[in-house]
Amino acid sequence: AASPSSSASTSLPANGEATSAGTGQDVTASPSSDDQSLRSKMRGKLVAGLKSAAADVLKAADVAVSEVPEDPAVLLARAKALNNEGKYKHACEVIEEAYALQPKISTALSAANLRLKLGDYGKAVAAYRKVLAAVDSENGPSDSEVAMATRKLKEAEEAIRASAISIALLERSGPPRLMSWYADQLDSLSDELFSESASLYAEHGVELQDGLKEVSRLIRLRRLGAAGMTLKPVEKTITKACLAHRDDDERQWLTTVRSVLNGVRARAAEVQQALREFDEESSGGWQPAQEGMGIRTEWRPSEVDASLWIRMNGELNGAELLHAAAVAHEADLWPRWIPLCSAGEVVGNGADAMERFSWIQFDLPMMRRGALLHWSLSDSLLDRQSLLLLGASVPEHPGVERPAGASGVTLAEFRAIKVLVRPRSSATARIRCVLNLDLKVSALPQAIISMVTKKIAGAVLSSLMREAQKLSRECGRDASDIEFNVYHRRIEQRADFYQHFSSLITNYFDLYGEEDDIDD
Repeated sequence: AASPSSSASTSLPANGEATSAGTGQDVTASPSSDDQSLRSKMRGKLVAGLKSAAADVLKAADVAVSEVPEDPAVLLARAKALNNEGKYKHACEVIEEAYALQPKISTALSAANLRLKLGDYGKAVAAYRKVLAAVDSENGPSDSEVAMATRKLKEAEEAIRASAISIALLERSGPPRLMSWYADQLDSLSDELFSESASLYAEHGVELQDGLKEVSRLIRLRRLGAAGMTLKPVEKTITKACLAHRDDDERQWLTTVRSVLNGVRARAAEVQQALREFDEESSGGWQPAQEGMGIRTEWRPSEVDASLWIRMNGELNGAELLHAAAVAHEADLWPRWIPLCSAGEVVGNGADAMERFSWIQFDLPMMRRGALLHWSLSDSLLDRQSLLLLGASVPEHPGVERPAGASGVTLAEFRAIKVLVRPRSSATARIRCVLNLDLKVSALPQAIISMVTKKIAGAVLSSLMREAQKLSRECGRDASDIEFNVYHRRIEQRADFYQHFSSLITNYFDLYGEEDDIDD
Protein backbone atom coordinates (compact mmCIF):
# COMPACT_ATOMS: atom_id res chain seq x y z
CA ALA A 1 0.00 0.00 0.00
CA ALA A 2 1.14 3.56 -0.84
CA SER A 3 2.16 5.71 2.01
CA PRO A 4 0.01 8.76 2.86
CA SER A 5 2.78 11.03 1.51
CA SER A 6 2.63 9.62 -2.04
CA SER A 7 0.77 11.30 -4.95
CA ALA A 8 -2.97 11.47 -4.39
CA SER A 9 -4.96 8.87 -6.26
CA THR A 10 -7.97 9.81 -8.37
CA SER A 11 -11.45 8.38 -8.07
CA LEU A 12 -14.48 8.55 -10.38
CA PRO A 13 -17.61 9.49 -8.43
CA ALA A 14 -21.11 8.76 -9.57
CA ASN A 15 -21.44 11.99 -11.56
CA GLY A 16 -18.60 10.82 -13.88
CA GLU A 17 -16.29 13.79 -13.21
CA ALA A 18 -12.75 13.04 -12.26
CA THR A 19 -11.61 14.75 -9.08
CA SER A 20 -8.46 14.64 -7.09
CA ALA A 21 -8.85 12.58 -3.99
CA GLY A 22 -8.77 14.72 -0.93
CA THR A 23 -9.10 18.01 -2.88
CA GLY A 24 -12.22 17.69 -5.03
CA GLN A 25 -10.54 19.65 -7.94
CA ASP A 26 -11.41 18.94 -11.62
CA VAL A 27 -8.55 17.19 -13.33
CA THR A 28 -10.15 16.68 -16.83
CA ALA A 29 -7.44 17.25 -19.52
CA SER A 30 -7.56 20.60 -21.56
CA PRO A 31 -8.27 20.43 -25.32
CA SER A 32 -5.15 19.77 -27.38
CA SER A 33 -3.69 22.39 -29.86
CA ASP A 34 -4.76 20.18 -32.78
CA ASP A 35 -8.38 20.30 -31.59
CA GLN A 36 -8.23 24.07 -31.31
CA SER A 37 -6.81 24.38 -34.88
CA LEU A 38 -9.53 22.13 -36.29
CA ARG A 39 -12.26 24.12 -34.58
CA SER A 40 -10.76 27.38 -35.89
CA LYS A 41 -10.70 26.06 -39.47
CA MET A 42 -14.30 24.90 -39.23
CA ARG A 43 -15.35 28.26 -37.85
CA GLY A 44 -13.50 30.06 -40.72
CA LYS A 45 -15.14 27.91 -43.36
CA LEU A 46 -18.54 28.56 -41.85
CA VAL A 47 -17.98 32.34 -41.85
CA ALA A 48 -16.65 32.27 -45.42
CA GLY A 49 -19.63 30.29 -46.59
CA LEU A 50 -22.02 32.75 -44.96
CA LYS A 51 -20.19 35.70 -46.57
CA SER A 52 -20.29 34.02 -50.00
CA ALA A 53 -23.99 33.32 -49.69
CA ALA A 54 -24.62 36.92 -48.67
CA ALA A 55 -22.56 38.20 -51.63
CA ASP A 56 -24.57 36.04 -54.04
CA VAL A 57 -27.79 37.45 -52.64
CA LEU A 58 -26.50 41.03 -52.98
CA LYS A 59 -25.24 40.37 -56.50
CA ALA A 60 -28.59 38.97 -57.54
CA ALA A 61 -30.23 42.03 -56.08
CA ASP A 62 -27.87 44.32 -58.00
CA VAL A 63 -28.60 42.52 -61.28
CA ALA A 64 -32.26 42.82 -60.68
CA VAL A 65 -31.90 46.53 -59.96
CA SER A 66 -29.68 47.13 -63.02
CA GLU A 67 -32.26 45.50 -65.25
CA VAL A 68 -34.67 48.27 -64.33
CA PRO A 69 -34.03 51.21 -66.72
CA GLU A 70 -33.30 54.55 -65.13
CA ASP A 71 -35.77 57.39 -65.38
CA PRO A 72 -34.87 59.55 -68.45
CA ALA A 73 -35.47 62.66 -66.36
CA VAL A 74 -32.86 61.46 -63.85
CA LEU A 75 -30.41 60.79 -66.67
CA LEU A 76 -30.99 64.25 -68.16
CA ALA A 77 -30.37 65.86 -64.80
CA ARG A 78 -27.15 63.88 -64.41
CA ALA A 79 -26.03 64.83 -67.93
CA LYS A 80 -26.67 68.50 -67.16
CA ALA A 81 -24.57 68.29 -64.03
CA LEU A 82 -21.74 66.56 -65.91
CA ASN A 83 -21.89 69.20 -68.61
CA ASN A 84 -21.61 71.96 -66.01
CA GLU A 85 -18.55 70.20 -64.59
CA GLY A 86 -16.94 70.16 -68.05
CA LYS A 87 -17.20 66.37 -68.38
CA TYR A 88 -18.63 66.58 -71.89
CA LYS A 89 -17.85 63.07 -73.07
CA HIS A 90 -19.54 61.44 -70.05
CA ALA A 91 -22.43 63.88 -70.32
CA CYS A 92 -22.91 62.94 -73.98
CA GLU A 93 -22.99 59.22 -73.16
CA VAL A 94 -25.60 59.77 -70.45
CA ILE A 95 -27.84 61.98 -72.57
CA GLU A 96 -27.72 59.52 -75.47
CA GLU A 97 -28.78 56.83 -73.01
CA ALA A 98 -31.73 59.05 -72.03
CA TYR A 99 -32.63 59.52 -75.71
CA ALA A 100 -32.60 55.75 -76.26
CA LEU A 101 -35.13 55.36 -73.43
CA GLN A 102 -37.30 58.30 -74.48
CA PRO A 103 -36.63 59.71 -77.98
CA LYS A 104 -37.38 63.42 -77.84
CA ILE A 105 -36.28 66.19 -80.20
CA SER A 106 -34.94 68.29 -77.35
CA THR A 107 -32.82 65.38 -76.12
CA ALA A 108 -31.52 64.68 -79.64
CA LEU A 109 -30.51 68.33 -80.01
CA SER A 110 -28.72 68.31 -76.67
CA ALA A 111 -26.78 65.18 -77.65
CA ALA A 112 -25.88 66.72 -81.04
CA ASN A 113 -24.68 69.91 -79.36
CA LEU A 114 -22.41 67.89 -77.10
CA ARG A 115 -21.02 65.99 -80.09
CA LEU A 116 -20.27 69.33 -81.72
CA LYS A 117 -18.56 70.55 -78.56
CA LEU A 118 -16.45 67.35 -78.44
CA GLY A 119 -15.31 67.88 -82.04
CA ASP A 120 -17.17 64.80 -83.29
CA TYR A 121 -18.48 66.76 -86.24
CA GLY A 122 -19.62 63.83 -88.36
CA LYS A 123 -22.00 62.49 -85.71
CA ALA A 124 -23.20 66.01 -84.92
CA VAL A 125 -24.06 66.63 -88.57
CA ALA A 126 -25.94 63.32 -88.77
CA ALA A 127 -27.92 64.17 -85.62
CA TYR A 128 -28.91 67.68 -86.79
CA ARG A 129 -30.00 66.33 -90.18
CA LYS A 130 -32.11 63.68 -88.45
CA VAL A 131 -33.87 66.41 -86.44
CA LEU A 132 -34.55 68.49 -89.57
CA ALA A 133 -35.81 65.41 -91.43
CA ALA A 134 -38.56 65.06 -88.80
CA VAL A 135 -40.01 68.54 -89.42
CA ASP A 136 -43.29 67.36 -90.97
CA SER A 137 -43.71 64.30 -88.76
CA GLU A 138 -45.87 63.91 -85.67
CA ASN A 139 -44.07 65.27 -82.59
CA GLY A 140 -41.56 66.92 -84.92
CA PRO A 141 -39.30 69.81 -83.89
CA SER A 142 -40.70 73.20 -82.96
CA ASP A 143 -39.78 76.34 -84.89
CA SER A 144 -37.12 77.24 -82.35
CA GLU A 145 -35.69 73.71 -82.50
CA VAL A 146 -35.60 73.85 -86.32
CA ALA A 147 -33.80 77.19 -86.14
CA MET A 148 -31.23 75.80 -83.68
CA ALA A 149 -30.67 72.61 -85.70
CA THR A 150 -30.22 74.62 -88.91
CA ARG A 151 -27.73 77.01 -87.32
CA LYS A 152 -25.77 74.27 -85.58
CA LEU A 153 -25.74 72.09 -88.71
CA LYS A 154 -24.07 74.91 -90.64
CA GLU A 155 -21.55 75.33 -87.82
CA ALA A 156 -20.74 71.60 -87.79
CA GLU A 157 -20.34 71.45 -91.58
CA GLU A 158 -18.02 74.44 -91.53
CA ALA A 159 -16.00 72.75 -88.79
CA ILE A 160 -15.68 69.64 -90.97
CA ARG A 161 -14.41 71.73 -93.87
CA ALA A 162 -12.00 73.61 -91.63
CA SER A 163 -10.54 70.44 -90.11
CA ALA A 164 -10.52 68.38 -93.31
CA ILE A 165 -7.21 67.14 -94.62
CA SER A 166 -6.14 69.56 -97.34
CA ILE A 167 -3.16 67.45 -98.40
CA ALA A 168 -3.09 66.04 -101.91
CA LEU A 169 -2.27 62.39 -102.44
CA LEU A 170 0.50 61.52 -104.88
CA GLU A 171 -1.11 59.53 -107.67
CA ARG A 172 1.08 56.70 -108.92
CA SER A 173 -0.86 54.39 -111.26
CA GLY A 174 2.48 52.95 -112.31
CA PRO A 175 6.18 53.65 -111.80
CA PRO A 176 6.62 57.26 -113.01
CA ARG A 177 9.23 58.25 -115.50
CA LEU A 178 12.36 59.55 -113.86
CA MET A 179 13.01 63.28 -114.15
CA SER A 180 16.34 62.53 -115.82
CA TRP A 181 14.35 60.94 -118.67
CA TYR A 182 12.41 64.20 -119.16
CA ALA A 183 15.66 66.18 -119.22
CA ASP A 184 17.13 63.85 -121.85
CA GLN A 185 13.98 64.16 -124.00
CA LEU A 186 14.00 67.95 -123.84
CA ASP A 187 17.69 68.11 -124.81
CA SER A 188 17.08 65.78 -127.73
CA LEU A 189 14.02 67.71 -128.96
CA SER A 190 15.89 70.98 -128.70
CA ASP A 191 18.72 69.61 -130.82
CA GLU A 192 16.25 68.25 -133.40
CA LEU A 193 14.39 71.53 -133.84
CA PHE A 194 16.44 72.89 -136.76
CA SER A 195 16.63 69.57 -138.63
CA GLU A 196 12.89 68.96 -138.28
CA SER A 197 11.79 72.35 -139.60
CA ALA A 198 13.77 75.33 -140.82
CA SER A 199 10.63 77.50 -140.91
CA LEU A 200 9.65 76.65 -137.34
CA TYR A 201 13.21 77.31 -136.25
CA ALA A 202 13.25 80.62 -138.06
CA GLU A 203 10.02 81.76 -136.38
CA HIS A 204 10.44 80.45 -132.82
CA GLY A 205 13.75 78.60 -132.71
CA VAL A 206 15.63 80.83 -130.28
CA GLU A 207 12.72 81.05 -127.82
CA LEU A 208 12.01 77.33 -127.98
CA GLN A 209 15.60 76.15 -127.75
CA ASP A 210 16.48 78.50 -124.92
CA GLY A 211 13.32 77.60 -123.03
CA LEU A 212 13.72 73.84 -123.43
CA LYS A 213 17.38 73.97 -122.45
CA GLU A 214 16.58 76.00 -119.34
CA VAL A 215 13.83 73.60 -118.24
CA SER A 216 16.22 70.68 -118.76
CA ARG A 217 18.95 72.43 -116.77
CA LEU A 218 16.63 73.08 -113.82
CA ILE A 219 15.44 69.46 -113.88
CA ARG A 220 19.01 68.18 -113.71
CA LEU A 221 19.62 70.51 -110.76
CA ARG A 222 16.47 69.02 -109.14
CA ARG A 223 14.91 72.48 -108.95
CA LEU A 224 11.47 71.22 -109.98
CA GLY A 225 9.54 74.15 -108.55
CA ALA A 226 11.61 76.58 -110.62
CA ALA A 227 11.30 74.32 -113.68
CA GLY A 228 7.52 74.50 -113.36
CA MET A 229 7.63 78.30 -113.42
CA THR A 230 9.90 78.28 -116.50
CA LEU A 231 7.42 76.10 -118.40
CA LYS A 232 4.83 78.84 -118.81
CA PRO A 233 6.57 81.01 -121.45
CA VAL A 234 7.73 77.89 -123.33
CA GLU A 235 4.18 76.54 -123.50
CA LYS A 236 2.91 79.92 -124.71
CA THR A 237 5.44 79.84 -127.54
CA ILE A 238 4.38 76.30 -128.51
CA THR A 239 0.71 77.34 -128.54
CA LYS A 240 1.55 80.30 -130.77
CA ALA A 241 3.49 78.03 -133.13
CA CYS A 242 0.58 75.59 -133.35
CA LEU A 243 -1.80 78.33 -134.54
CA ALA A 244 0.08 78.72 -137.82
CA HIS A 245 -0.10 76.26 -140.71
CA ARG A 246 2.37 73.39 -140.08
CA ASP A 247 3.39 70.34 -142.01
CA ASP A 248 3.18 66.84 -140.51
CA ASP A 249 6.78 66.76 -139.22
CA GLU A 250 6.44 70.14 -137.52
CA ARG A 251 3.13 69.21 -135.92
CA GLN A 252 4.57 65.89 -134.71
CA TRP A 253 7.53 67.70 -133.13
CA LEU A 254 5.23 70.21 -131.40
CA THR A 255 2.96 67.40 -130.15
CA THR A 256 5.91 65.47 -128.73
CA VAL A 257 7.29 68.53 -126.97
CA ARG A 258 3.92 69.35 -125.45
CA SER A 259 3.54 65.76 -124.18
CA VAL A 260 6.95 65.85 -122.47
CA LEU A 261 6.26 69.25 -120.93
CA ASN A 262 2.90 67.98 -119.61
CA GLY A 263 4.77 65.29 -117.69
CA VAL A 264 7.23 67.84 -116.30
CA ARG A 265 4.36 70.15 -115.31
CA ALA A 266 2.59 67.36 -113.40
CA ARG A 267 5.70 66.56 -111.36
CA ALA A 268 6.49 70.25 -110.78
CA ALA A 269 2.90 70.79 -109.63
CA GLU A 270 3.36 68.11 -106.95
CA VAL A 271 6.30 70.07 -105.57
CA GLN A 272 4.49 73.41 -105.66
CA GLN A 273 1.38 71.87 -104.06
CA ALA A 274 3.40 70.30 -101.24
CA LEU A 275 5.14 73.59 -100.47
CA ARG A 276 1.76 75.37 -100.27
CA GLU A 277 0.40 72.65 -97.98
CA PHE A 278 3.24 73.12 -95.50
CA ASP A 279 2.56 76.88 -95.57
CA GLU A 280 -1.14 76.33 -94.83
CA GLU A 281 -0.78 73.54 -92.26
CA SER A 282 -3.74 73.44 -89.86
CA SER A 283 -4.10 71.95 -86.38
CA GLY A 284 -7.74 70.85 -86.48
CA GLY A 285 -8.53 67.17 -86.06
CA TRP A 286 -5.02 65.95 -85.21
CA GLN A 287 -4.53 63.75 -82.15
CA PRO A 288 -1.24 63.62 -80.20
CA ALA A 289 0.69 60.35 -80.48
CA GLN A 290 4.19 60.95 -79.14
CA GLU A 291 6.40 63.83 -78.06
CA GLY A 292 10.06 63.76 -77.07
CA MET A 293 13.53 64.95 -78.05
CA GLY A 294 11.94 68.05 -79.56
CA ILE A 295 9.83 65.99 -82.00
CA ARG A 296 6.04 65.95 -81.96
CA THR A 297 4.02 63.22 -83.69
CA GLU A 298 0.28 63.46 -84.38
CA TRP A 299 -2.23 61.34 -86.26
CA ARG A 300 -5.80 61.33 -87.47
CA PRO A 301 -7.99 58.85 -89.33
CA SER A 302 -8.87 59.49 -92.94
CA GLU A 303 -12.40 60.75 -93.58
CA VAL A 304 -12.83 58.54 -96.65
CA ASP A 305 -11.19 55.17 -95.95
CA ALA A 306 -9.32 53.07 -93.37
CA SER A 307 -5.99 54.83 -93.88
CA LEU A 308 -4.10 56.93 -91.32
CA TRP A 309 -2.65 60.40 -91.65
CA ILE A 310 0.52 60.92 -89.61
CA ARG A 311 2.32 64.21 -89.07
CA MET A 312 5.76 64.81 -87.51
CA ASN A 313 7.45 68.09 -86.63
CA GLY A 314 10.79 68.46 -84.97
CA GLU A 315 14.36 69.65 -84.87
CA LEU A 316 17.30 67.58 -86.03
CA ASN A 317 20.41 68.60 -84.11
CA GLY A 318 23.72 67.29 -82.86
CA ALA A 319 24.71 65.67 -86.17
CA GLU A 320 26.11 66.94 -89.45
CA LEU A 321 23.37 67.25 -92.08
CA LEU A 322 25.51 65.18 -94.44
CA HIS A 323 25.52 62.35 -91.90
CA ALA A 324 21.76 62.61 -91.38
CA ALA A 325 21.34 62.40 -95.16
CA ALA A 326 23.50 59.27 -95.27
CA VAL A 327 21.41 57.56 -92.57
CA ALA A 328 18.19 58.37 -94.42
CA HIS A 329 19.55 57.55 -97.87
CA GLU A 330 21.10 54.10 -97.37
CA ALA A 331 18.02 51.90 -97.75
CA ASP A 332 19.66 48.56 -96.90
CA LEU A 333 20.67 50.00 -93.50
CA TRP A 334 17.15 51.10 -92.54
CA PRO A 335 16.61 48.05 -90.26
CA ARG A 336 19.46 49.37 -88.08
CA TRP A 337 17.40 52.32 -86.90
CA ILE A 338 13.80 52.36 -88.19
CA PRO A 339 11.58 50.69 -85.52
CA LEU A 340 10.13 47.31 -86.55
CA CYS A 341 11.71 47.58 -90.02
CA SER A 342 12.98 44.16 -91.07
CA ALA A 343 14.17 44.88 -94.62
CA GLY A 344 15.05 47.71 -96.96
CA GLU A 345 16.81 47.95 -100.30
CA VAL A 346 16.94 49.90 -103.55
CA VAL A 347 15.09 48.20 -106.42
CA GLY A 348 14.72 48.88 -110.12
CA ASN A 349 17.21 49.94 -112.77
CA GLY A 350 18.23 53.31 -114.14
CA ALA A 351 17.43 55.34 -111.04
CA ASP A 352 19.84 57.97 -109.77
CA ALA A 353 20.69 59.04 -106.25
CA MET A 354 18.18 61.93 -106.29
CA GLU A 355 15.28 59.80 -107.52
CA ARG A 356 14.85 56.06 -107.08
CA PHE A 357 12.67 53.13 -106.05
CA SER A 358 13.04 51.18 -102.82
CA TRP A 359 11.50 48.30 -100.89
CA ILE A 360 10.71 48.58 -97.19
CA GLN A 361 9.20 45.91 -94.92
CA PHE A 362 7.75 46.07 -91.41
CA ASP A 363 7.12 43.07 -89.16
CA LEU A 364 4.20 44.07 -86.94
CA PRO A 365 2.59 41.68 -84.45
CA MET A 366 0.51 39.17 -86.44
CA MET A 367 1.04 41.32 -89.54
CA ARG A 368 3.81 41.76 -92.13
CA ARG A 369 3.59 44.67 -94.52
CA GLY A 370 5.87 45.87 -97.28
CA ALA A 371 5.85 48.70 -99.79
CA LEU A 372 7.47 49.62 -103.08
CA LEU A 373 8.22 53.33 -102.88
CA HIS A 374 9.17 55.98 -105.40
CA TRP A 375 11.30 58.81 -103.94
CA SER A 376 12.21 62.15 -105.46
CA LEU A 377 14.25 64.97 -103.93
CA SER A 378 13.59 68.56 -104.99
CA ASP A 379 15.91 71.47 -104.27
CA SER A 380 13.97 74.57 -103.19
CA LEU A 381 16.79 76.11 -101.17
CA LEU A 382 17.19 79.26 -103.28
CA ASP A 383 13.51 80.17 -103.46
CA ARG A 384 12.01 78.51 -100.35
CA GLN A 385 15.06 77.79 -98.14
CA SER A 386 14.06 74.12 -98.05
CA LEU A 387 14.65 70.68 -99.47
CA LEU A 388 11.52 68.68 -100.31
CA LEU A 389 11.41 64.87 -100.38
CA LEU A 390 8.32 63.29 -101.96
CA GLY A 391 7.50 59.59 -101.79
CA ALA A 392 4.60 57.31 -102.67
CA SER A 393 3.83 53.65 -103.22
CA VAL A 394 3.97 52.31 -106.77
CA PRO A 395 2.48 49.03 -108.05
CA GLU A 396 4.77 46.22 -109.06
CA HIS A 397 5.98 46.55 -112.60
CA PRO A 398 8.68 44.93 -114.74
CA GLY A 399 11.89 46.50 -113.53
CA VAL A 400 10.33 47.67 -110.24
CA GLU A 401 9.55 44.54 -108.25
CA ARG A 402 9.69 43.36 -104.66
CA PRO A 403 12.71 41.30 -103.56
CA ALA A 404 12.47 37.55 -104.07
CA GLY A 405 12.33 36.89 -100.32
CA ALA A 406 9.23 39.08 -99.91
CA SER A 407 6.91 37.18 -102.24
CA GLY A 408 4.26 36.50 -99.59
CA VAL A 409 4.24 39.93 -97.94
CA THR A 410 1.05 42.00 -98.21
CA LEU A 411 1.67 45.39 -99.81
CA ALA A 412 0.73 48.40 -97.71
CA GLU A 413 0.12 51.66 -99.54
CA PHE A 414 1.81 54.94 -98.78
CA ARG A 415 -0.39 57.33 -100.75
CA ALA A 416 1.76 60.32 -99.88
CA ILE A 417 5.00 60.98 -98.04
CA LYS A 418 6.03 64.64 -97.92
CA VAL A 419 9.12 65.74 -95.99
CA LEU A 420 10.24 69.37 -95.78
CA VAL A 421 13.76 70.02 -94.48
CA ARG A 422 14.86 73.55 -93.64
CA PRO A 423 18.59 73.74 -92.83
CA ARG A 424 19.42 76.12 -89.98
CA SER A 425 23.10 75.31 -89.56
CA SER A 426 25.50 72.62 -90.75
CA ALA A 427 24.33 70.45 -87.83
CA THR A 428 20.73 71.63 -87.34
CA ALA A 429 17.57 71.47 -89.43
CA ARG A 430 13.86 71.72 -88.92
CA ILE A 431 11.98 68.71 -90.29
CA ARG A 432 8.27 68.56 -91.05
CA CYS A 433 6.71 65.40 -92.42
CA VAL A 434 3.19 64.29 -93.32
CA LEU A 435 2.18 60.92 -94.73
CA ASN A 436 -0.86 58.82 -95.52
CA LEU A 437 -0.65 55.07 -94.84
CA ASP A 438 -3.12 52.32 -95.71
CA LEU A 439 -2.17 49.01 -94.07
CA LYS A 440 -4.87 47.19 -96.07
CA VAL A 441 -6.86 46.21 -93.00
CA SER A 442 -10.63 46.73 -93.08
CA ALA A 443 -10.79 47.92 -89.47
CA LEU A 444 -7.59 48.94 -87.73
CA PRO A 445 -7.40 47.79 -84.10
CA GLN A 446 -6.43 50.54 -81.67
CA ALA A 447 -3.37 48.51 -80.68
CA ILE A 448 -2.07 48.65 -84.28
CA ILE A 449 -2.86 52.37 -84.54
CA SER A 450 -0.90 53.00 -81.36
CA MET A 451 2.03 50.90 -82.56
CA VAL A 452 2.22 52.61 -85.95
CA THR A 453 1.80 56.15 -84.60
CA LYS A 454 3.91 55.78 -81.44
CA LYS A 455 6.41 52.96 -81.88
CA ILE A 456 7.23 53.60 -85.55
CA ALA A 457 6.25 57.11 -86.70
CA GLY A 458 6.63 58.56 -83.23
CA ALA A 459 10.19 57.29 -82.96
CA VAL A 460 11.51 57.42 -86.52
CA LEU A 461 12.89 60.98 -86.48
CA SER A 462 14.46 60.60 -83.05
CA SER A 463 15.98 57.26 -84.15
CA LEU A 464 17.38 58.90 -87.29
CA MET A 465 18.85 61.68 -85.15
CA ARG A 466 20.52 59.25 -82.75
CA GLU A 467 22.00 57.22 -85.62
CA ALA A 468 23.30 60.38 -87.31
CA GLN A 469 24.74 61.69 -84.03
CA LYS A 470 26.57 58.40 -83.56
CA LEU A 471 27.98 58.70 -87.10
CA SER A 472 29.15 62.27 -86.44
CA ARG A 473 30.86 61.20 -83.23
CA GLU A 474 32.63 58.29 -84.92
CA CYS A 475 33.76 60.44 -87.83
CA GLY A 476 35.31 62.83 -85.33
CA ARG A 477 37.72 60.15 -84.12
CA ASP A 478 41.01 59.01 -85.59
CA ALA A 479 41.05 58.06 -89.25
CA SER A 480 41.88 54.48 -88.22
CA ASP A 481 38.42 54.19 -86.62
CA ILE A 482 36.49 55.72 -89.51
CA GLU A 483 37.11 52.87 -91.93
CA PHE A 484 34.96 50.58 -89.79
CA ASN A 485 31.89 52.81 -90.05
CA VAL A 486 29.58 51.52 -92.78
CA TYR A 487 27.99 54.91 -93.43
CA HIS A 488 31.36 56.55 -93.89
CA ARG A 489 32.30 53.88 -96.42
CA ARG A 490 29.08 54.57 -98.32
CA ILE A 491 29.80 58.31 -98.36
CA GLU A 492 33.19 57.56 -99.94
CA GLN A 493 31.81 54.98 -102.38
CA ARG A 494 28.94 57.20 -103.57
CA ALA A 495 30.89 60.40 -103.71
CA ASP A 496 28.86 61.88 -106.59
CA PHE A 497 25.64 62.04 -104.58
CA TYR A 498 27.12 62.99 -101.22
CA GLN A 499 29.45 65.63 -102.68
CA HIS A 500 26.49 67.11 -104.55
CA PHE A 501 24.41 67.16 -101.37
CA SER A 502 27.26 68.69 -99.37
CA SER A 503 27.69 71.38 -102.05
CA LEU A 504 23.99 72.22 -101.88
CA ILE A 505 24.19 72.83 -98.13
CA THR A 506 27.50 74.70 -98.31
CA ASN A 507 26.31 77.01 -101.12
CA TYR A 508 23.06 77.65 -99.28
CA PHE A 509 24.83 78.81 -96.12
CA ASP A 510 27.32 80.84 -98.17
CA LEU A 511 24.32 82.70 -99.58
CA TYR A 512 22.00 82.94 -96.56
CA GLY A 513 24.29 82.27 -93.60
CA GLU A 514 23.54 80.08 -90.61
CA GLU A 515 20.79 81.08 -88.19
CA ASP A 516 21.82 82.75 -84.95
CA ASP A 517 18.75 81.93 -82.82
CA ILE A 518 18.89 78.15 -82.98
CA ASP A 519 18.71 77.77 -79.20
CA ASP A 520 15.65 80.02 -78.90
